[in-house]
Amino acid sequence: LYYNAALQGFVYSILGKIATKIHDEGFGEYRKFKMFVFSELFGDTRRITDRYIYFKSPVRFYLASPYTFVIQSIFDRIFNDSSGLSFHGFRITGINIQEDSIDGDEIIARTLSPITAYQTFKDIDGKNKTIYFSPAEREFIELLEKNLLRKHKVFYGSEFDGEITI
Repeated sequence: LYYNAALQGFVYSILGKIATKIHDEGFGEYRKFKMFVFSELFGDTRRITDRYIYFKSPVRFYLASPYTFVIQSIFDRIFNDSSGLSFHGFRITGINIQEDSIDGDEIIARTLSPITAYQTFKDIDGKNKTIYFSPAEREFIELLEKNLLRKHKVFYGSEFDGEITI
């Protein structure tokens, strides 16, 4: 029923040779970003029990990265693997590569998985305490904006010369 860890393992398995670098090292100096995202599974369910979800075929999920070499590595791994298009019990029947571009200076984005914004600090007793923020809170927006600016710097190698408003 809770398949995120298994799906993450599947994603790392199809990342091929670069999986270890992305997992262990990441990208950036201050914070190590993985620089890829993946969605939950999408498809019609046949049955849901207290421990399992049984999907009807086909099942889809989305994986994205701003780095072309990440997508190319996945493509190469899937189509050059001697076992064909099968990994961990999944049979891959198709891949759709989509390149998005942004025209103008405003976008409306819909996430395929939840965004979590939190801060961790030490309390009076020296124990780590984590506070999670709601999208309605100012801190949520501030953390999201800072995260986007950090990722811009990692990807482009320079500070963003503009303004981000969410």
